[in-house]
Amino acid sequence: MKVEPAIEALMQQVGSTECRSLPFGKVLLKNGAKQSLTKAATSPRGRVLLRNEALGITQLSQALGDHLRVPSVNVLHDDETLCALELTSVKGTPPRSWRAPHQGLEDMLNSEQRETNLHDILVAEQVEKDLIQTLLDRHGNPCVPVAPSHGDYIYWNLLCAPNAKPGLIDFEYYSPARLSFYDDLHFRVAPWLWRLIRLKMPLGALRKTLQIFIKNHHTNLPSELVFDLFVVHWMQIANWIYFSDPDANDHHEFPRLRIGPRLLDRS
Repeated sequence: MKVEPAIEALMQQVGSTECRSLPFGKVLLKNGAKQSLTKAATSPRGRVLLRNEALGITQLSQALGDHLRVPSVNVLHDDETLCALELTSVKGTPPRSWRAPHQGLEDMLNSEQRETNLHDILVAEQVEKDLIQTLLDRHGNPCVPVAPSHGDYIYWNLLCAPNAKPGLIDFEYYSPARLSFYDDLHFRVAPWLWRLIRLKMPLGALRKTLQIFIKNHHTNLPSELVFDLFVVHWMQIANWIYFSDPDANDHHEFPRLRIGPRLLDRS
């Protein structure tokens, strides 16, 4: 891969000889002599994601640290040309599937939980006004439990090691307030959604899969409200990434932006 001058200079600074490409213009730098790694980006999207990862680790590490191994983070560089984070290495191997035993994040973040009305959740997610009104007409404006969210809690981001707590990585999709059990639902649902999307299954199969997992999750909230909020959170993560680069013209590369509105459409 071609390495940009800013990344080359960073590699010399941190003493790295290995540079691996990551999604959205990010790179991973490794140095075997250190118990740390460096994530860096020069692209607009990559810089936004790394800044959010640093914020997510900072905000969640105290609440999660009693139960999970969470990396510590040090911001090495952050301006309009380069963002670079030094992260402590979290050792381990991901489980083979979503069926592996795991701890739910909702209980770990229980002390951070609060209630927010639906309107404010949708506004915070920067949902379009017409969709906000549609969802308010459909559900009213109930209070919903929200909590800080990892955003990409899935089995391949959970690292297991002998005689150690599980490790959790990749905090780039962090949010200060999503549906309190979004992460736990995402852990089970997301692998199936991506599999069905890759197989180009009909929309009804996606909707039915999500409805089944919601039905099996114990909550006092109406299932249709949970369905819509899950889809909104899932869709708006992609929306946020897409619009973080004002010069991008690759909407088609984000299947969530195509599928999300269709899942929310009841007509």
